[in-house]
Amino acid sequence: MNKISLDSVSKILKGKLSGNKKILVSEIIIDSRSLTSSSEQLFFALTGKNNNGHLFIPDLYERGIKNFIVSEMRNSYNNLSEANFIIVNNTLDALHQLGHYYRKQFKKPLIALVGSNGKTIVKEWLFQLLKDDFKIVRSPKSYNSQTGVPLSLSLLDNNYDFAFIETGISQKGEMQKLETIVKPDIGIFVSFGQAHQENFSDKKEKAEEKMQMMNDVKSIVYSSDYKELTNIIYTKNKYENKNNFTWSVKNTNTNLYLKSIRKNHNSSEIITVHENKEITYQIPFVDEASVKNSMVCLSFLLSQNLLTDNVLKRFASLEPVEMRIEQKQGINNCLLINDSYNSDIISLKIALDTLEYQSVYKDRTLILSDIYQSGIEDAVLYQEVAEFVKAAKITKFIGIGKAISKHKHYFTDIKNSFFYPSTLQFLNTFSKHSFRNENILLKGSRYFKFEQISDILQLKKHRTVLEINTEAVVHNLNYYKSLLTNNTKITVMVKALSYGSGTYEIAKLLQHHKVDCLGVAFTDEGVKLRNAGITTEIIVMNPDDDGFTDIVDYNLEPEIYGFHILNAFAKKTETYTGKKMPVHIKIDTGMKRLGFCDYEIDELIQQLKNYPQIYVKTVFSHLAVSDEPDDDEFTKKQISKFKKISKKIISELGYPIDRHILNSSGIERFPEANFEMVRLGIGLYGFGFNQDKLMNVSTLKTRNIKIKKVKKGETVG
Repeated sequence: MNKISLDSVSKILKGKLSGNKKILVSEIIIDSRSLTSSSEQLFFALTGKNNNGHLFIPDLYERGIKNFIVSEMRNSYNNLSEANFIIVNNTLDALHQLGHYYRKQFKKPLIALVGSNGKTIVKEWLFQLLKDDFKIVRSPKSYNSQTGVPLSLSLLDNNYDFAFIETGISQKGEMQKLETIVKPDIGIFVSFGQAHQENFSDKKEKAEEKMQMMNDVKSIVYSSDYKELTNIIYTKNKYENKNNFTWSVKNTNTNLYLKSIRKNHNSSEIITVHENKEITYQIPFVDEASVKNSMVCLSFLLSQNLLTDNVLKRFASLEPVEMRIEQKQGINNCLLINDSYNSDIISLKIALDTLEYQSVYKDRTLILSDIYQSGIEDAVLYQEVAEFVKAAKITKFIGIGKAISKHKHYFTDIKNSFFYPSTLQFLNTFSKHSFRNENILLKGSRYFKFEQISDILQLKKHRTVLEINTEAVVHNLNYYKSLLTNNTKITVMVKALSYGSGTYEIAKLLQHHKVDCLGVAFTDEGVKLRNAGITTEIIVMNPDDDGFTDIVDYNLEPEIYGFHILNAFAKKTETYTGKKMPVHIKIDTGMKRLGFCDYEIDELIQQLKNYPQIYVKTVFSHLAVSDEPDDDEFTKKQISKFKKISKKIISELGYPIDRHILNSSGIERFPEANFEMVRLGIGLYGFGFNQDKLMNVSTLKTRNIKIKKVKKGETVG
């Protein structure tokens, strides 16, 4: 984003400026968890159902951020003497307005990508096909939401030749808001499927919503195979009278159609027809989605007269788009974070944030390649990169590439900094034994083939791996959060290696996303999380007498499920004078497992009153069949019983106590029983009552050793 004064921002947003109007800002941030901080950042305090950015302003101020867009002024801001505020009616609307301001300054072709799936892949493939001939600016990763789109627009600069902006929606009314700020010149409708269908009455309604982005474009690239789209375009003059380009895998009456495919082991030769001439090209993929995505790319290139022989040859070298940042166990007790998907300023910041909240060790190493196609002069670019690196507290920096090496003087503040003109020279010079007990982030452009570095630094390479998609974990967490009221707290279970997904990796992710509490099965699991840097509250669901010392020493909180464990913990803690220890009381409401029964409650209350060194933090129970509609009456009886018992305990003890009984399916089906807290478990990992709204988290992958052909009648052993 080009530097702009707060005075200019205030005028664009029609806001009220309180502070220094001459201050220049060069970056928009909306996430208070962003770890890189600078005086040129402008924070938009967005408000949502479960979050309010205004709450985090004092903390951001302490970290060096001084410029804020707010819709309210709070007493907690009174002592922020150097802070600058622009007050607006609605901070999300203001973010859109600023994004639209940068859009209006951009005079080159802007292409909006719309569709159910494949937007990011098509965007990145078009970048790969055109980057040698043109300067391309594009949405970072998959920034296509109501907040992601204006952030993408803030990157626009007339030094670029084309802009590719993703736009996505999940419900009615969203696309029209985006269209008013994007105002694309060309629209690409990548695909049309079932994604987000739950918020629309039928596919026609969803198609009409998505087509809002095409209201004022000069041309639309789309497939006539999607009948809902075709019907809308043919029945509404505002779409039909454009210079549209159509493609199809089955209809020959289009601008481009698929004639045939010849598939080999790991590539496809695709023969298409355009204006009665065959166009043949290869892609290094065989799946149907890749074939269609390549046809979208080809259609756009043809529609804009951008297809040359060289561009056509580049289809054979298209690379897979890895949107996830990989985390692996590294050599010599290191954590390896691999993000060699691409390298630009925005994705570098995202990767540095990931390094911060997933770090296990104190030392942090960044291996970074030259950044291509930035649209910024190298001297300015690498000075900015150096500032990000210093803010991220990198202890060892390795720059690879001629450009970054030329500007190594910007990195002199980092004591351990090394520079190499190529990946090969790094591999030939640097000893892998120099990496030990540290977090290592690989961030490189594909040209530098950082997979060679990853292969050396990765501890084990297995044919069969369990892949955990952390983006899916965040999606599932946000889905359950969306079902809660504003003040409902959330405890997330990370017991049993987070159901096989990796305990501290998931715990770090959840801590970053500010869950209120984590739940583990045993004390030693909680100790390991503390040693890995987890500071979030941790409940131990199955404590035993032998673990009480660790529970106290590591600031863990035990579940109390019976008199034996209550009395034993009270005896252990009576020597900790002046320090009240929190406990979580479990009530048996019908499962007949652990927990206090209704006839034990009076005695429980009396015992708790006798132990001044203990206080009850939560009272909870567990639903047995919340995912079984046929047993809803039993579930309602459990909730009613819990409500009665917990009310009595709180009344008798005389201080506030949080209550929780809802598990994953309970959150989905019984919102009236949210109380002060809920307990999310297996739902986080993709198993819930409304399965279609969750994403798969775990994928078990392997490679074939050998394939044998067996004739009918032959034996197989």
